[in-house]
Amino acid sequence: MYRKLITIAVFSLCLAAPALAQRPARQGNTQRQQQEKQRQQQKQRKQKRPAGDIHKFQKALNLTDDQANQVRSLLAERDRQIGELACKRQKGQAKSIQEQFRTNLRGVLTPDQAAIFDQKFSGKKK
Repeated sequence: MYRKLITIAVFSLCLAAPALAQRPARQGNTQRQQQEKQRQQQKQRKQKRPAGDIHKFQKALNLTDDQANQVRSLLAERDRQIGELACKRQKGQAKSIQEQFRTNLRGVLTPDQAAIFDQKFSGKKK
């Protein structure tokens, strides 16, 4: 009788072993899901970024409502262009897009605001 129980137990373990061996694969899927979730969160942060930038510029440069709207559209255009580059994996051109943005932004600002912009947002770390 004990022999039958032991045989059944061993047989059951042999059947259950493959199912237990597949658990790491499920964890791998979980890791992939977490990575995908992180990518989605990064994408959402990037989409929210122009609003954060406009507040930074408004505070530092004391923009008028008209200027703020123009800067908002410049930021959106810059981010759209950089996003296209990221899709094409041409990150080398991002610097020229950023310089174009800075040039266009200076065109919106008054001379005093442009001087403050150059001083605070020159992009060079001191």
